Amino acid sequence: MTSEDVSATVAAVWCEVLKTGTVDGSSMFFADGGDSLDAVIFLQRVSDELAVELSIEEMFLHPDFTSITSVVQERLRPAAGSS
Repeated sequence: MTSEDVSATVAAVWCEVLKTGTVDGSSMFFADGGDSLDAVIFLQRVSDELAVELSIEEMFLHPDFTSITSVVQERLRPAAGSS
């Protein structure tokens, strides 16, 4: 899976959970209307789509789209190398 695919998947989940049509690199999850329950839902859907585990703490540490997408990509990198 390319980094563009990962970014597109994270963006689709972000937009679905927050019920917004767009997301960009500077979008902030909580400023865009998300709350802690939305964050849990977002993380679970990202996990389901990409088979990557993220903690709720990571969402609070990386609430912007670019940062959380980078975390997801980092988590996928070791898995890609082990196949």
